Amino acid sequence: VDHYVPVVSKAPSMEGEIAQIYVRERVLPGTATRSQGLENHVVIFVHGAGTPAEVSFDAPGASWMEYLADAGYDVFSMDMTGYGRSTRPTVMNDPCNRSEAQQRSLIPALLAETCDPSYGFATTTIESDWHDLDGVVDYVRRLRGVDRVHLAAWSLGGPRAGGYAYRHPEKVASAILLSPA
Repeated sequence: VDHYVPVVSKAPSMEGEIAQIYVRERVLPGTATRSQGLENHVVIFVHGAGTPAEVSFDAPGASWMEYLADAGYDVFSMDMTGYGRSTRPTVMNDPCNRSEAQQRSLIPALLAETCDPSYGFATTTIESDWHDLDGVVDYVRRLRGVDRVHLAAWSLGGPRAGGYAYRHPEKVASAILLSPA
């Protein structure tokens, strides 16, 4: 099941604008319709820096999400702003905002020569990632009627999930951090 969770962005490149955060859900049909018993069975996967969540956690033939769904969990993954199917800040589309080496690879197809960045700051921050995650956690908690969720993360997802869990222990039952950055 695909969900889009609207959040008022705190990403520096689009602060105050609405970002649609993509959330993928894997669940057995009977699990999501249970009237009780999901309190300890809701998991949200948080991706790292290089790969969006669907590719990281729900790859065909090697899906962690499918494995947990088959075990009776309601499993979600999310793409942070700028990743996968979530809103992409427009500054990410300007080839001048790429590194000089990346720009050179675009000559002559898209650029005549290298150029100075039009936006010289971080597109997102760990704080804006925590804000995206908070929007998704609150959405999933409301959707499934639970107080707390489990977070599972790898690489840069580690500081995203770990920092969030530290700040919101009332919303997080546990956090599993695999090779955190």
